[in-house]
Amino acid sequence: MLSYRTEMRRGWNASRDPQFLSVREHLFPTAPKRLGVAFDALVSEPMSNEFPLEDIAVPTLFVHAADDRLAPYQYVPPASARIPGSHLVTVAAGGHLFLENQDQVREAVGPFVDAVAAKV
Repeated sequence: MLSYRTEMRRGWNASRDPQFLSVREHLFPTAPKRLGVAFDALVSEPMSNEFPLEDIAVPTLFVHAADDRLAPYQYVPPASARIPGSHLVTVAAGGHLFLENQDQVREAVGPFVDAVAAKV
């Protein structure tokens, strides 16, 4: 498994990154969210394995970081392959929040949205 520490730019300090600070502020403390966290881990996440992805008939784009520890990348290519015509863009690093790699996400999402909009 890739490590955030080895994939993030040398010298990056999360305590100074405004995006990280904002997310941290909304995530913690976790105690008031314990029932939701338990539901996600024990009910909604396992149920998602049963979704009929093959039936999705809309343009679908997956953008996922290879070093995401919250939603492991190993599950993404098989899920993408189950959706007819889906596209998968892999961002090498940045974890679940794509920290310091948001430009790669924009470069993937913008053209995809433009292409879909052009067909409507």
